[in-house]
Order: sequence, then C-alpha cells, then structure tokens
Amino acid sequence: MYAHGQPPLANEALKALQAGKHVLVEKPMAADSRQAEKLLKTAEENGLHLTVGFLTCFIPGLQHIQEAVASGKIGKLVCATAKRVTQWPERIGDVGVIKDTAIHDIDAMQYITGQDPIAVFAKTGNIRHRKFEDYAHIMLTYKDEKSAFIESNWLTPYKTRTLTVTGSDAIMKLDYMTQELVIEDEKATLQPRHATVEPLKLELQHFAECITEKKKALITGIDGLKALKIAEAIMSSSEKSNAIELE
Repeated sequence: MYAHGQPPLANEALKALQAGKHVLVEKPMAADSRQAEKLLKTAEENGLHLTVGFLTCFIPGLQHIQEAVASGKIGKLVCATAKRVTQWPERIGDVGVIKDTAIHDIDAMQYITGQDPIAVFAKTGNIRHRKFEDYAHIMLTYKDEKSAFIESNWLTPYKTRTLTVTGSDAIMKLDYMTQELVIEDEKATLQPRHATVEPLKLELQHFAECITEKKKALITGIDGLKALKIAEAIMSSSEKSNAIELE
C-alpha cells in the first residue's frame, strides 16, 4: 500500500499494517513521533515492510556522495549544507515547511553521515503563513565535531534544491533538480556522469522488490521515525531559542 503520511492517511497506513499489508508511507510518516512509533511497532509485530518516501536517496548523485563519505574519498567529513527553497505549494495545508520540505534534508543528512545528530539548534518563523512556519534555518551537530546546515523556506520566488558536502580533501556539490554532481579537490574539478533517473519510480520499484525478492529496504520506518523526532526537536529549539540535545 502507498499512503501519504499526514493525517488522516497515517491512520489508513495503520489500518493497512493491521490488515497484514506492506506499506510505503509518504513523509512525514505520521502527525507526530508517537503515532509513528505505533506504525513501526505494528509493522514489526506483523513482520511487514514499512518504508518512508524519502526519494532523494534514490538519486545516483546522493548515493555517490554517501559512498565517498563512507569510504573517506573526500577525507574527513567536515560539514554538509542543504538548501531547499521555493514558493509555497498550495497543496500543502496540514504541516509547515519543516515536516514537508526540510525533512528530506534531515533524512539525507542521516543517510550521508550514517549517524544520529547529538544536538539541534534552529530558527524558524512564519512571514506569509499564519498557521505553520514557512522558513527554517537548522544546525545539526554530531559527536565527532562535524555539522550539518539546512535552509528551507516557502518564500523564495525561485526553486532551489542543492547539497554541498565539505570534506578535508574535497568538496562535493549536488543539484537535486538537474542531478548534476561536481567534485572539487586541489588538483581538479570533476563531474561524474550519472544517468538521469526518476527517483519516485525507483523508490516504488525498490519497495516492490523488497516484498517480492525479500530485499532489505534502503529507507525503513526507523529512518522515518528518526527524521520526525529531529523535526520535532527543531521546532522545540526554535520555540525555546536554545539548542536541544537529542537521545
């Protein structure tokens, strides 16, 4: 089953799991982490696949970056910076920019670093929208001194989706929209060629293969829960104007 995670369809995802169906749920996987934990527990109890729609992880350029970080090809990871800005999408009416937009980059940082952040500090607010935040500036910190920065808003009159990963030996830059990847070090600037893909199609194919071929899911319900908890900590940090330590 494919379902959108925002209420009330998260309830439909729960019903599907209770009926013994594998579920791919869109981000955010639930209205809050408590509801997400219930989805995850139900899936585990029934031996079912529960995966979350973080489709950026299916873009070859991001996979290339993850492999380069894990193998140390760019040296020690220093920081990663994501920018995801656009005008407000009118179809969104039940969450703010953090859970709708920034959550993609929250998950991408988890994917790249292979670690959970130990603290978050954020500034969010609403300039044009009364009900939810329409901009967020986020800093995630990790135990080995690396950091991640996320800028997200529904205010900018043009669409940008970029990621820059800085290592001690090289810098990697990815444009999510064109899927172009650039690698720079002290000797050269390289642009590896990857076939342009449709990440949503790959995500759906992967979900089907996890069921039919018993493959391990690239994105799991645990990943969705972690991203949602970090999103909640971001909102708490902004509200309190303090850094929030994470478990």
